[in-house]
Parts: sequence; C-alpha cells; structure tokens
Amino acid sequence: TIGANATKNITVQYQPTKAGNYSTTMQIYTNDPETRMKSVAVSGVIYEPNTVSIDGAWAEDRSAYIANIAVENYTELVAAQMDIHLPVGASINDVANALTNTDRLAGLSSTIAKIDDSTYRIVVFSFNNTHFKGNSGNILSLKIDVGDVYSMANKQILIDNIKLSSANGKDFSSANEATTILPDVAAAEATAFKTAHATILGKTTETVTSSDLPAITAALAAYEELSDAAKAKLVDGEKSLLDALKAKAEEPQYIMGDVNGDGKITAQDLTMLTNRILGTTSPAFVEAAADINGDGKITAQDLPLLTNLILK
Repeated sequence: TIGANATKNITVQYQPTKAGNYSTTMQIYTNDPETRMKSVAVSGVIYEPNTVSIDGAWAEDRSAYIANIAVENYTELVAAQMDIHLPVGASINDVANALTNTDRLAGLSSTIAKIDDSTYRIVVFSFNNTHFKGNSGNILSLKIDVGDVYSMANKQILIDNIKLSSANGKDFSSANEATTILPDVAAAEATAFKTAHATILGKTTETVTSSDLPAITAALAAYEELSDAAKAKLVDGEKSLLDALKAKAEEPQYIMGDVNGDGKITAQDLTMLTNRILGTTSPAFVEAAADINGDGKITAQDLPLLTNLILK
C-alpha cells in the first residue's frame, strides 16, 4: 500500500536463460480514480559469466609468490584490465619482467604499471582484436616479491576494477573482485615436520628403546633447522618429548642381576658381585644391574637376591 503523495521502491526480478538485452513494459494497476494503470518501461542486460580468479604458490626460494591469474569466459574476449592490491610487505620489484603470458594469450600483449605503493594495474590487449584462446584457465603469471615470507601468512591479495572486453568494446565481466589468501609457510613447515617424524613422535618414554636413537637424532636435527616461526606452530611439546625420548633411549640397557653384562644371570655374576663387595671391581662390572634391592648401594644385601634370580 502506498499512501497519498508517498513513494515506494519495488524490486523487479527476471531470470532469463540466455545472455542478451531484455526490455518490456510493466503495467501497474492502482485504485487511483484518475490513473487506474501506470505503464513503466523496464530493461536490462544479461551477461554470460566471465570471471577472473587468482591463486598461486611460493617460489622455491620463498623470496616471491608466483600468482596465477585465470579467466573463465563464455564471451569471446580481446582485452582485459584489472587492478591488483598487494598486502604490506609485498611488492613488484621488476615491473618490466613481472608478467608472463600463458598460451591463452598467444597473439596478445600484457603490461603492468604501478598505481601506488600497493596497487598495480594490469592491461591485456591486442592490436588486431585477437581473442583469448579457449574458455578456461590461466592467462598470466605474476611474480610478487616479499621480504619476510613468514610475515605474509594469511594475508590477502585482491583484484578489482575488472574489465573484460569483447571486440565491440563492451565490458562483459560478471564480477568485480577476486581474492586469494597467501599460504602460511610456518604452519606448512610445522605440519611437514610432524608428518615426517610421526613415528618417533608417537613414542613415549615407556615404549622408546635404544634402537630409536637414530630416529630421535634425525628429528632433533630437523627441529633445529626449522624457522622460529615454524617452531612456534609446534604447540604439542614436540621438542620436550624428543629430549625426553633421547635421555631415556641413552640410558644404559641391562638385565637386573646380569652383573658381568653377558646377557645371562649365572653363578659368574654371583662371584663378580661378591668380589665387588670385597673391594675388587672388574671393568665389565655393571653397577646398575648389581643394585638388586634398589637402595642405591652395592652391599651384601644384594647377594641373596641375586642367588634367588640364579635359582629361578
């Protein structure tokens, strides 16, 4: 209901199945005795979906992010324009050589220019209206330089002001923005460390043995190679666990009562223990294996306990 001398906005929606120009006349009926019907011209343009997207990966030395710019197009395109906004800490140092065309732009040219400290404009063009090849995939790669790769984690690269042009000069872009989030290198390094050393990190001080020492040593060496940012992502006490496992695995291995360390408990052990109590010590004497009653001392009290072990 619209009151006298009042106005009201209404939304008209039409969903055609094909691209093109559409127009009609909408008849609005009212109870106004002087104007029972009002004719309103309605028109609109439906475009086929033509979109830009961006993703990428870190360069091998992680000094740069290689961004891939893709276009999905249903219209024959001959030109494109877009602005790319970089996060703080990122820049394009070599503007002249930053862009690389893919085969989709065969016969076309591309250029990039700095607009301000964080914004660059990319233009793709052809002097003879050469069309983009195909309808899907990357058209450009862009080298984006970074100072500290770890400080770039989860920051956004934004593309906007997108224009996708056909040979008649019309803009057929369906969306004005595209974004990507820079990967968290520290998190990836931490995850890779945990994956590579999952077996030893699954051990406890009760299950670890001396045979695990090579794996423990390798894990500790890999940990020291991690960046501080990656170490900060390891929040489950991995370093403390590895240190504890190393200490346990390095403890002397012995059989209680095997005083001479030959792997058996025999009368020879009883003789060696007796000699030790009397003051004669053999180089092969295993101190920990001789303290059978666990009082921290080697005395005659250990002798009957050793005898019992021999007689078992």
